[in-house]
Amino acid sequence: MDRAEYRRQLKLDEKSIAKGIDSSKLDADQIVSLMRVIRDKLRGCLSRSSVTSLMYYLYQNVNLGAKHIADAPISCTKGCSHCCNIWVDATPPEVFYTASAIRSQKRQVNALTSVEVAIATTGGLSFDGRGDVVTPCPLLDNNLCSVYDARPINCRTAVSADAGVCERSYLHISGEDIPTPVVWMALRQGYGFALEGALHHAGLVPHAVEWNEALRIALTAPDTEARWLAGEDVFAGVARATDEPLVQNPQLRELYREAFGVAP
Repeated sequence: MDRAEYRRQLKLDEKSIAKGIDSSKLDADQIVSLMRVIRDKLRGCLSRSSVTSLMYYLYQNVNLGAKHIADAPISCTKGCSHCCNIWVDATPPEVFYTASAIRSQKRQVNALTSVEVAIATTGGLSFDGRGDVVTPCPLLDNNLCSVYDARPINCRTAVSADAGVCERSYLHISGEDIPTPVVWMALRQGYGFALEGALHHAGLVPHAVEWNEALRIALTAPDTEARWLAGEDVFAGVARATDEPLVQNPQLRELYREAFGVAP
């Protein structure tokens, strides 16, 4: 496609997802459109060596997407932080955006101290190894997220229809399944697919990595973001929930092929 066709397609894509992904409709075309829009915005990130503008846009879009499913019954309220005590992972740009928010709040020293305290318990543990280790997120402050506007997608979509089940499962390891409405799970998957597909197409390392270790690296090495945008795997060695690349997921592969006309 030539430049004029590219711009026309991009305008259509931007219009398609202007109000966020509506996960209640399970519209694959919206995920494809968002993947292409993210990929286009990554061009600016590469020139500025910063993901800030992209992640601000993406999180605002997630907020819009959540409005489509606001009628789905959930019991999450301010101060409910049971799910903030378990394994969390995030893609590199999400980690960098949170690290940037911490620096802007001039809380880097305190945040890093909290991260180190958490790693003293969680460091070196795999996803499975964290199953019965209850450790609060280092950015939790009096049961409130201190970086709420900069929290990753997994945190934004961690909702439940029964907070009591969450307390028993997350804090007391009851083994109960969290009753998350399907539309919220679809919202998480849609935005996750769009982001990781765009990162892969840009030649960037897209793998989600364990939150605490990744935050420590991002907070202690100021050049980490620029190095990642240059194609380096700056979180190599940090634990992942799975070693299988997300781009091997058949559904994502099909969406990727639809978005870019090639297989990942």
